[in-house]
Amino acid sequence: MTDVKRSRDGGRRRDAKHGGKSLLAPTLGVHTSELGEHRLNLKQVYALEAMWQTHPAVQAARTVLHSQLLSGGLKLVRDGEALKEVKFGETDGSGARKKGVTRDWAQHLEDYWLPFAREVVDCFLKWGVCPVVLDVLDEDPAIEAIRKLKREVGVDGAAKRKAPPAAAVLVPYVPQLGTYEIAWQTTGKYGYTRRYVMYNNSPGQATRIDEEV
Repeated sequence: MTDVKRSRDGGRRRDAKHGGKSLLAPTLGVHTSELGEHRLNLKQVYALEAMWQTHPAVQAARTVLHSQLLSGGLKLVRDGEALKEVKFGETDGSGARKKGVTRDWAQHLEDYWLPFAREVVDCFLKWGVCPVVLDVLDEDPAIEAIRKLKREVGVDGAAKRKAPPAAAVLVPYVPQLGTYEIAWQTTGKYGYTRRYVMYNNSPGQATRIDEEV
């Protein structure tokens, strides 16, 4: 409990120290030691994370919010209509394929995209910003879906031939806290807007901007 309190106290906001510097110094050509890039305060980041994980009222509010937003799972919408589950290759009365999602694709959403949605909600509530990375699945889920479909209909398959390389399937993740740092730079006219960048904490990568996020 002492560590949690110390973490919260370390992340408390403090009055900004002006240091006697003139607000007009940059326009007058006076050199300052301030960099054009600023990193998020890690003490505050970890303090908010500690409160998020340990405070019972916060956890209760999180549970209610998740149940309201994501209790029904994720729905794909096309042309303003929510797609329903259909069988692979199913057609309607006119012979056209029905619009919808297969059971395997619905399971893919449940396994990868629903946990991702929960993490995104949590990050925005904790810090107001969320890092997102895309990673390649070890095996295309469509391959296993085709195998399962062949087993269901009793198809052994044609003679073996060299198959074209399968397209990589990317799934989104929210990286674990501690594996990255977020920084922001002032951009736009007069520096009124911000551009956020992310650094990986792996050895040799701490000073390189991760361009894939």
